[in-house]
Amino acid sequence: LKLVGTFNVSRLTAARIVRDVPKPIAQPDVNTKDRGVIVNTASAAALEGQAGQASYAGSKGGVVGMTLPMARDLAWYGIRVMTLCPALFGTPMMENLPERAKAKILRSSEFPARFGHPQEFASAVVSIIENSMLNGSYIRLDGATRLGKL
Repeated sequence: LKLVGTFNVSRLTAARIVRDVPKPIAQPDVNTKDRGVIVNTASAAALEGQAGQASYAGSKGGVVGMTLPMARDLAWYGIRVMTLCPALFGTPMMENLPERAKAKILRSSEFPARFGHPQEFASAVVSIIENSMLNGSYIRLDGATRLGKL
C-alpha cells in the first residue's frame, strides 16, 4: 500500500501539472524550464532495512527504485522527481516511545546524534525545489546514521 499510494499520488500530481501548468516558451539562451517537481518520501530502511522490516523496507525500496524511471518518463514535460530517505526524525510516533527506547535508537546515529527536526526535512525539500539539477535520484537525510541489527 505504501508503494502503490506513492505511485498513485505521483502520477496524479504529474497529470495535474501537465494539465494546469503552461509549457514555458523556449528562450534562445534557456532550453529547459521546470514546470514542477515531485518529491517523494522513502526511508533509510529502503537502503538498509532491519530484521522484521521486510515489507516496509521493500515498499520504501520501491519508492527509491521508481524515482529514476519516473524522472525519465516525466522529463519531456519538464517535471523532475526526487526522493528523500530520512532516518531518525522526531515524528509523533517517535515522540511517544519511552526515553529508554529513544536512547537505544539514537546509538546508531553519528552526528548530529539526535532526531531530525521537521524544519530540516522541509529545508531539504526547498533545496530540491530550488536546484533544477536535482532529478531522478534520492537524498539520504540521516546524519550519517546507519541502521543496524535491532
